[in-house]
Amino acid sequence: MSQFNLKNFLKLTAIFSLFIILFLLVWIDLKFGRISYHVFLVNIQILINEFSQNTFDTTKDLKIMSSFFKIVFILPLALTFIWSIIYFFQNLNKKIFNFVYQYFFIFSVFILSTMIIIFFLNLIYFSDTKNTKISNQDTFKKNFIKMNTSKIENPQNLILIILESYESDFIKDLDQELFKQINNLSFKNFNTYQIDNFYLGGSASFSLPAQIVYLCGIYLQLNKSNQNNLFFFKKHLCLQDILNLNNYNTELLMNSPLTFHSSHRFYLKHNFKNIYDANFFDTPLFEKNFYSLFNTINDEDLFLFGKERLTNLIKKKQNYFLTLMTLDTHAPGNYYDKDKCKKIISSDYSLDLKFKSSYFLKNKNLFSKKEINLINQVFSNRDWVSSDIERINSFKCTNKHLIDFLEFIDESNFDTNIVIVGDHGYSSDKKQKKLYNKIITKKKIQINQQNLFYSLDIFPTLLDLSGYELKDSKKGMYLGNSVIGNHNLPANRGKIINNIYLSHSNTYNELW
Repeated sequence: MSQFNLKNFLKLTAIFSLFIILFLLVWIDLKFGRISYHVFLVNIQILINEFSQNTFDTTKDLKIMSSFFKIVFILPLALTFIWSIIYFFQNLNKKIFNFVYQYFFIFSVFILSTMIIIFFLNLIYFSDTKNTKISNQDTFKKNFIKMNTSKIENPQNLILIILESYESDFIKDLDQELFKQINNLSFKNFNTYQIDNFYLGGSASFSLPAQIVYLCGIYLQLNKSNQNNLFFFKKHLCLQDILNLNNYNTELLMNSPLTFHSSHRFYLKHNFKNIYDANFFDTPLFEKNFYSLFNTINDEDLFLFGKERLTNLIKKKQNYFLTLMTLDTHAPGNYYDKDKCKKIISSDYSLDLKFKSSYFLKNKNLFSKKEINLINQVFSNRDWVSSDIERINSFKCTNKHLIDFLEFIDESNFDTNIVIVGDHGYSSDKKQKKLYNKIITKKKIQINQQNLFYSLDIFPTLLDLSGYELKDSKKGMYLGNSVIGNHNLPANRGKIINNIYLSHSNTYNELW
């Protein structure tokens, strides 16, 4: 074996670092698929924040933490160990490699660097930066419509329901009955409308940016001017801010933690008057879904709690804005509550227990079923294993709870307006993802079906339904346009708003 000195240590460190970079890209690809450069920056920044603030412990984000360490740390460590055996045991490898061994380190660095570059270029795309002349224009400023007043003259009640991973075409391809179940909604006291051509916005491809797009009408893109800010968009009014100024009671219900993906950097600045998240539900008063992503309540209990909060809000005789965000249909599709969904799903499930400690095997009878389920969640590799049956079951469950919630509102004949949207696409390969949506209101409205609409358009649509007067001729506000009305929008609008490059926009950076 060759003498291990500082030079060899640095070589080993370099190889280990290259493996980490490579498998970090692999991990991001597995988690998010192909993403824009800005979303990539967001994820890197989020990872830094998550670890530096130790939020993995507080949120019980066991599966994300586990997959990150396995893929981005343990696997590179193991491969570096194998590489070191090949490199440092000269007597063995010289016979094998001969001439190649002399350049084995350089050869390894070249191969790993090439793989990183190829993987990076296939994983990350750069929007509107190919043409320098175009990218140097402040397209954000050109397309951004400022709000002149936050006053709502004729305030109306609002409910926003953001459904995890509800991509219309994916659900339709997955199961026709599922698709019919959520598309054929009819009510006694409400009219139901749909935006036929509603697509995922460019930078809103995972939950937090999607929520910000819906509530704030702009994209979340971190850059060197804003990424170190403690809070997002300190100088920008989002929907909850506007409604708070108009004396609405605003409430947010979510069965994920407020700290997940550093979303507290958004919600602690753009606050709802009451926020109920996974940490709020982490008490004996609420039954946990032990299959869930965060060991929190399931979607059924979220909607049941939503009924209670809605009833409470109505008793106050003030205008309200209630937002619910579901979780159980998150990819890969096995996070739904298999105990509570037994009566809804069509097939039996089996406990995929991988935990085989001697103590557990000897004392298995001392554990309750729920404790076994929790052990299974922590120690089995379930997060990479799924099937279409699991996905269908997860959507069946959330669909049922959603419909029950809507029927409760209908039977109670509440005076409210409801917007339902999918937060982002499922893990499908389609470039243009059509998102599920419904607008349910007592009003007679006209949905603009002649144009394509995107995630950014939900914000002005919600404003429109709230009674806010959109004075722009095309019903525009911020970067979006309301879907209500018969205004004509530019044919190339989708290309423009989905490729707004924000890192150089002074107008955008001033909102931070």
